[in-house]
Amino acid sequence: MKNKIILLFAITFCATMNAQFTEAFEGGIPGSMIQEFHNGSVSWIDCDGNAGGATCPINGVSSASFYNASTNNYTTSLSTPTLDLSSGDYRLSFKHLHKKLASNQNYLYLEYSLDGGSNWTIFNAYNNNLDQYVYEGIDLASLNPTSTTRIRFKAENRGGYAVVLDDISISIIPDNDAKLLSLDIDAIELAENKTISGSFINNGTNNIDSIDLNWQVDGGTTYTQSLTGLNLSANEEYNFSHNDLWNASPGDHSVKVWVSNLNGNGNDDDILNDERTNETFVVSTIATRIPLYEEFTSSTCGPCATFNLNYFNDAFLNSNENKFSLVKYQMNWPAPGDPYYTAEGGVRRNYYGVNAIPVLILDSKESTDFNTAALQNKLNNALEVPAYFVMTVDYTITGTSIDVDVTTMPYLNGEYTLHVAVVEKETTGNIMNNGESFFTNVMLKMLPNASGTLINFTHDVLETNSFNFNLSSTHIEEYDDLEVIAFIQNNGSKEVMQSINSSYILGVSNSQGLGKIILYPNPTNGLLYISTENTVEIKVLDIVGKTVHSQKNVTNSTAIDLSKLTPGIYLVSIVDGTQKEIKRVIIK
Repeated sequence: MKNKIILLFAITFCATMNAQFTEAFEGGIPGSMIQEFHNGSVSWIDCDGNAGGATCPINGVSSASFYNASTNNYTTSLSTPTLDLSSGDYRLSFKHLHKKLASNQNYLYLEYSLDGGSNWTIFNAYNNNLDQYVYEGIDLASLNPTSTTRIRFKAENRGGYAVVLDDISISIIPDNDAKLLSLDIDAIELAENKTISGSFINNGTNNIDSIDLNWQVDGGTTYTQSLTGLNLSANEEYNFSHNDLWNASPGDHSVKVWVSNLNGNGNDDDILNDERTNETFVVSTIATRIPLYEEFTSSTCGPCATFNLNYFNDAFLNSNENKFSLVKYQMNWPAPGDPYYTAEGGVRRNYYGVNAIPVLILDSKESTDFNTAALQNKLNNALEVPAYFVMTVDYTITGTSIDVDVTTMPYLNGEYTLHVAVVEKETTGNIMNNGESFFTNVMLKMLPNASGTLINFTHDVLETNSFNFNLSSTHIEEYDDLEVIAFIQNNGSKEVMQSINSSYILGVSNSQGLGKIILYPNPTNGLLYISTENTVEIKVLDIVGKTVHSQKNVTNSTAIDLSKLTPGIYLVSIVDGTQKEIKRVIIK
């Protein structure tokens, strides 16, 4: 045991002896840094600011983030204590991200002081639109640092998404050091032969001519590839793709990649920055995505009328029929505000940090554009993104009471939130002063509320959720003009994973008089049978209503072969003359 303790100390000492300052915010915000308010009193916090769907924390369990929903100019800095950087060549390294919200972009300024904080000078500024973190490595020699040097990160709020900051380090530049920067393994991957790729940087002063690139999954076999003839100078990055492919199988996996044997001389000067491990869930199946539009608008907002009547209008929506789900939240500003504003709409507004309208959110991403072609391009891009959930939503109305059933088949594990919104397809009772004569897909109630239902999904295990609410207290104008939108959202990243919209089902049952019909086995691996007294015709529809299989003269002894269909949830329309019944079937 004594030898092990000595070895651990030696490794730790090797990694930290050249570091003058490090802060990864794992112990809280501001940690060992000094927070100073320059304009207002908005604090840096731990990933509670709205990063607009970008991943926070960047690394570990905590990152510092700076955010305010207002467009007011708030400015707050985090600075190092006074450091002695007078001897040796030092490098400042850190990671950051900050996304743009519409035309608004928050700023991050780098400043330095050579007199312990009395005077400050800007030496770098960042206002680029980053939804993935970027590693920055800056040699400080040109600043002529002193024994009383401080470095400051000053964030300025301009109405954009949060500035996120992590892994700050000021250390002596080593002679021989390779630092693994990125690994191109996403949190969700498809089961296939996967190329292990990413990047590393020459973090030292000496050139890197050769290095070994290694990877393993779940602690299994190590695959090594020697890279030669590199000739990488200081601060030069290298993008790699390993020759050995990973045959990714469904399930949770831990993918580790590391560099070693720099220039054929074994370990480099800092072994703790040589590796990176990404956790991923590999799915066996992907589903067709139905993107979700969430619009924040108001009948008292002039620009909203321009947007809704000229760009995000009936022509655009009708030309993309059945391609998306749409929920509109009517806001209570400009004064006097939309009469159909609800507090639940206000919760969604705060969730996304909306501070001006109109704002159009597409699958959690800000997508407002007063240009129909640009709107179409963004929708087309969203339609290309794979989904990992298949959903159906049905509802019935009895008087003023609504019953909603949502069925979800997940193809991955994880905790996600199910949101359900009751919308009215067209309203006129909230007409005010902006020139619009009707309003579409107006959200009138969220079930059970705007927080949704947190569900711990297990892949390939069907999840059914039911909701009931008396809608008499809402602004519903016509109960036969309703639609229910259900969607799955990742609260950590705010990413909308999948959505579905309903078709109205009159009364308590969707049966029109057929005798007892049973589909079996359900779920099925592909072969389906029907228990029926009569010969029937069946049509199988996917979740967007497209017929994917049809078959006539189906009896008790007829096999319905659906094995060529993608696993998921389907609707089976069973017709016997003028009578029809709809049933749901799951293909595994």
